[in-house]
Amino acid sequence: MDEPLATARAVLRARYQQSTAAVLGRSVLGPTRTPTSDLDLVVLLPGAAPRWEAFEAAGWLTEAFVSGPAGWERYVDREIRQRRPGVLHVTATGVPLTMGPATEQLQQHAQQLLTAGPPAPAPMEVRLARRLLTDLVDDLRAGLTGLERVLVVDAITRQTAELALLVEHAWLGSGKWLARQLAAVDPRLAEDLTAAADAAQQGKAPALISVAEHVLERAGGPLRAGWTDPLEELHTEVE
Repeated sequence: MDEPLATARAVLRARYQQSTAAVLGRSVLGPTRTPTSDLDLVVLLPGAAPRWEAFEAAGWLTEAFVSGPAGWERYVDREIRQRRPGVLHVTATGVPLTMGPATEQLQQHAQQLLTAGPPAPAPMEVRLARRLLTDLVDDLRAGLTGLERVLVVDAITRQTAELALLVEHAWLGSGKWLARQLAAVDPRLAEDLTAAADAAQQGKAPALISVAEHVLERAGGPLRAGWTDPLEELHTEVE
């Protein structure tokens, strides 16, 4: 395969000649690169409706977010509200493939948004996360085997990481990005959660239960009863 930066620039020339700004995600250029890493591109193309494109280029699987400036703003606004800054992160931290004021302004704007962080979680959001994790921990404590244990341990691991980040008002992520975000915010918790999840998948659940309960206490404690969450959308539909 060709060198990733050269490949990304060739893709830009071949597919997006009219782009006003383009950025390559930096992870493919650093120590976290793996044999299955792909090229992540953000491309501003005047007049383009927001879309994702996936294709191969010189042996690289390439995923491109292509949009006009207004579409980029709308998409990133949704990412901020969901606390999962995929396009925002690539735009803010990536390697510029184009030069000039448009690229500089885009990256500066993205960096400001990323640094500002996500919105503070609503109390209802934290309660829901506590309820979900409490239920999962109770399931694991009761004793599970086979696929049930595998799935519940995975769910506890993910929910524990997300709740820990939520109470810190930090960005979330999916898959490996959730792990990397937790390691950046709380490296000790990331290490403890890794070891505990590995042990739980082998049938040794106490450590994972302990880590999850520690995070629950940070968030206000387990939540089994004494809560009411109004279903506002359903209430509107019924009326």
